[in-house]
Amino acid sequence: MIRPDGAEWNGTSQPHPATVLRLTSPFPSKGSFALPENGRRTTLNLIWGAMSQLMNEPGTEESAPNDPVHAVRTYYRLVDSGDVPGLVRLFAPDAEYHRPGYDKLTGRAELERFYREDRVIADGTHRLSKIVSQGRDVAVHGTFEGVLHDGTKTSVRFADFFSVNTVGTFSLRETFFYAPLV
Repeated sequence: MIRPDGAEWNGTSQPHPATVLRLTSPFPSKGSFALPENGRRTTLNLIWGAMSQLMNEPGTEESAPNDPVHAVRTYYRLVDSGDVPGLVRLFAPDAEYHRPGYDKLTGRAELERFYREDRVIADGTHRLSKIVSQGRDVAVHGTFEGVLHDGTKTSVRFADFFSVNTVGTFSLRETFFYAPLV
């Protein structure tokens, strides 16, 4: 069911956690769908073309282990469950992670130390509102709600940007938080 604001409901009165738009071309006119016989694009043709690019709706993840969107969704599932060894394996051995307030993290050893010792979050859940993928790059927007190690409850909007190599591991992750700093 589609709500008036365009969001989809999954039948349990809960919105889907994210809609994925995989861009196959930077311009819809050069997408992978064909023009109708008369050579003109109609609204229906444009809608059908855009819909043909929607992939990986929640609950229908692709089974390909090196699909970039699948890897990103797996990351959030693992980090929210506290599976540090599993989430660290999603990163390439020489991966870089840039996060506000921390020095650049490079490699799996530094990432594991960060998740076990330095990360201020004790527990929580990421709610993904959008995932956009183009090629092997994936952008995510969402909200994190949880508890910090000092017991403080937190809720913050975030954006993450992942570069996924051809093996299916992250070569780069950059995180940004919506916080009033300037």
